[in-house]
Amino acid sequence: MISKICGIKTNYALQSCAMVGVDWFGVVYHEKSPRHVAPFYAKKLVHHAHRHYTMQAVLLMVNQDISKAIELIEYIQPDMVQLHGNETPEYCLALRQARPIKIIKAIGVAQHNDILLCNDYENSVDYFLFDTKPQAGDNRPGGLGRSFNWQMARLYQGQKPYLIAGGLNAENIGEAIAQSMPAGVDCSSGVEISPGVKSRQKIQYFMHKLGSLS
Repeated sequence: MISKICGIKTNYALQSCAMVGVDWFGVVYHEKSPRHVAPFYAKKLVHHAHRHYTMQAVLLMVNQDISKAIELIEYIQPDMVQLHGNETPEYCLALRQARPIKIIKAIGVAQHNDILLCNDYENSVDYFLFDTKPQAGDNRPGGLGRSFNWQMARLYQGQKPYLIAGGLNAENIGEAIAQSMPAGVDCSSGVEISPGVKSRQKIQYFMHKLGSLS
């Protein structure tokens, strides 16, 4: 079970993840998010993680111009990118050709047909991440603290591993995994004391509950 904590902004939060064996951490480049970090700080976090920890670094972007996305990848040097907007399969392929890197494509889920979108991306990404689909009035595509019907994830019939996100926390992680049968889980707001501020205790408790399920 892959564990990912997204929206890391400080070395303290990064260390909190490393202490309890988190597999992947995410840095967010999206100015509308309370978890946004400037490229300079994202680069520092990723560099520090590569020097001191074994965690994989994921750079989250939303509908970036592809030239800007390539520039950010080359500057920040993440291990993976997470595309959390309306990026097309062609965009994903072009990004891979320009800068070979593993791609996680987020798919917003509200109804069964949303899972069918994966068919178009099957040959252009490495992982899917099923997250709660934004509602009218939301100003960002993720990190909203709301869950979707986790059972719908099991409608995916492709070959790529998938993670689930959206309102996950220590209290509901067991039910979420049982219903969705994912390869991994991605938690952000569920381990925070306020938007963008991670809690070491909540990260520890989340990982403890996750470990108890194996």
